[in-house]
Amino acid sequence: MNWDVLLHWMTHVGEGSWATFRNAVARLAGDDADVDYWCRTLRVVMSDLGHVDFFVDDSRRWRVRAPVLGGLPPPQGVAALAGGRTPKLSATLSEAVTARACRLVEDCVAEGLPSFKVEGPRQWLAAAAADAAIPYIEDFVGALCQEIVPIPLHIQRARAETAPGNWSVRSFDFRTLTWVDGIRPRSACEFRSRYGERRFYVHTRRGELLRLPKRQAVYAAAMISEVVLSEYELASSTLFAPTSAPLPEAYCRAACMCSGSPAQIDRGRFVFKNVPFDVAAFLLLAAGQPGPAHPRVRLASEESVHGQPI
Repeated sequence: MNWDVLLHWMTHVGEGSWATFRNAVARLAGDDADVDYWCRTLRVVMSDLGHVDFFVDDSRRWRVRAPVLGGLPPPQGVAALAGGRTPKLSATLSEAVTARACRLVEDCVAEGLPSFKVEGPRQWLAAAAADAAIPYIEDFVGALCQEIVPIPLHIQRARAETAPGNWSVRSFDFRTLTWVDGIRPRSACEFRSRYGERRFYVHTRRGELLRLPKRQAVYAAAMISEVVLSEYELASSTLFAPTSAPLPEAYCRAACMCSGSPAQIDRGRFVFKNVPFDVAAFLLLAAGQPGPAHPRVRLASEESVHGQPI
């Protein structure tokens, strides 16, 4: 299946409802395809690679992001094509890249959705983007981090609501990392109506229900309960998050664009590669998680045992 056609159509339309997205996926996938699987997969990949915003403003709508050539963290001389795209834009960028003696690299993600990266000196990457009439953002990950609203600020801005009447309720259990029946204190809660409408909240220490998007609610509850969900491995520059408790979408996008590739899944965790220390520290602290130890602190501690020099 060529999912690039889907992105072309979404770029042409600009925005729409979840129902229109699902219908388009179903038409392209064919009669025997698992539409739910493809909707989940494509939503995650298109969001993580910076093409589309889903569930805009906590709604059931999507919106295509403006095209941009985004520089990946150094020392890579690489930029990724993010945002919406059309066949004309892809062809124009290919011509511009060739003219500037750069190299266009095409990878396949999500079993049929290509991703495009441009390799070359920084000044030529900017020139190729200008020739294709799209912006070039040298520090693309930094720009994505600026879009992130930290979890403490989400909690501060959230409004308290009363529990919906006659709705079923589940809570996120941090011990098993699963959703369980009933409401639990200091946890994320999902209320569902008999018609399938869902609302997510975080249950605070004072017993209030603060309405938040699903992923933000889980991490807000983790912060309140002092639960560690996501971690960073300094030696491999790798960020980890549970598949059952993924980081909020904007966080995943910034982490993925450190390498320009979707996260891998290993032993029940999302694995984000090539994440610089400063980016990982920002993402973890913004998510209300413990920040990683600074490399200098770690080196200093490794030079002694029980307070004595080695």
